[in-house]
Amino acid sequence: MKRYWKIIFLCILSIVVIGTFYIQSSLAEQENIQIEFEKVKGSEKEVKDLLLYGNYVVGNLYQDLQITEKETTQMNYQSLFQRLSTDRYAPIFRNLINNHKSFMRGKDLSPNCFYEDEDLLIYANVNGDFNEDPSNDINFTIEVFNKDSEETFAFQTNVAKKEKYSWMNLEDVQAAGGSLNVITKGYGKNGAEDLLVYTFDLKEQKLTEKNTIISSQTTNNGWNEISMNHDYNSIQPENYHLIIKKTFEAEEVRTNGEVMSYDGQAKLEANEAYLYDIKNNQLKKLSFPDELLQSYGTYSIFHSTIYIQTLSANGIGVHPYDIEKDKWGEVLTFDLPQSKNTNDQPFIKLMNEKIYTIHSINNGHILSIGDLITGKSLYEGKLLVTNQKENQEDYQVDFHEMELLKK
Repeated sequence: MKRYWKIIFLCILSIVVIGTFYIQSSLAEQENIQIEFEKVKGSEKEVKDLLLYGNYVVGNLYQDLQITEKETTQMNYQSLFQRLSTDRYAPIFRNLINNHKSFMRGKDLSPNCFYEDEDLLIYANVNGDFNEDPSNDINFTIEVFNKDSEETFAFQTNVAKKEKYSWMNLEDVQAAGGSLNVITKGYGKNGAEDLLVYTFDLKEQKLTEKNTIISSQTTNNGWNEISMNHDYNSIQPENYHLIIKKTFEAEEVRTNGEVMSYDGQAKLEANEAYLYDIKNNQLKKLSFPDELLQSYGTYSIFHSTIYIQTLSANGIGVHPYDIEKDKWGEVLTFDLPQSKNTNDQPFIKLMNEKIYTIHSINNGHILSIGDLITGKSLYEGKLLVTNQKENQEDYQVDFHEMELLKK
């Protein structure tokens, strides 16, 4: 056997090289795919700083795309230099890394872990492994950069009652008046969930308060789910968070000791909305119409207005609720083009008091931008795939995220 190992190795190497060649050749045929913006109406300045994230798929070949009005970047084909540069990061982190390289080194690049205002850049995270060992340390790591003095300080503190949770996610970081609020979701070992806020005194560098914002629990035949709605890509100061608590009932419940499992189709029994005032650490239950809470709509919040989006045959309905006035505003309706597939759902995002939608049509996609204040259309244009292989028909383009290059 030993005398043949070189021959076997060469055969395997040849197969790998040839296979890689054909895969790369197939990919190379689609390497220059571009997504072009073709204005139908409105102002082109609305898409000047818009960055779209999408996928281009042909068979088993997949491309990850970043798209602006000027160019389409195939992330699969970046050079080694490009992959090592800040271009591979989302714009929010490109700016932070370029401006604060030393501070950003070694950080978990999740927007939920960062906070930035004119004076401070703050990073917070939960470190450690949650397991059955009660002696295992779970810590908050806090690091603060002062933009005026260009000084940085960091400190750690233990997570209290860590043995209660099997996992903990960091949901948001907010700062005001020398205090830092770190909001987390703790997943209990019994299936319950706690939305928690830990308050730190930045001057004293210590934990001063821990509060439970809202909790969920399992029941004999169901469970609760808690979600906090906020702009995932924002690290700027916020005043409020919208919290949705859903109660589900299972068709069948099985018990194994203290562990319960649920089978069959879950039924949504209740849907509750709460407003969390970050600065005052106050939770208020909101009286939303049942048809909105049960619509599985998307919730967004800007300044002191909550926007709930619903889909209907007439288009997208946006329902504004003024937090300060405790009053619903007039429903705004934005048209949707005729889809090539009635099951297709548009991609919708609210940013900077505007609504952005991408919807598939027979020969591509339509990008629409509307004003949430006036309800007027600001831009409509086609997103067209170009530079494809000749007669390429069997392909799919999906859009899954967008953000603004300048905020």
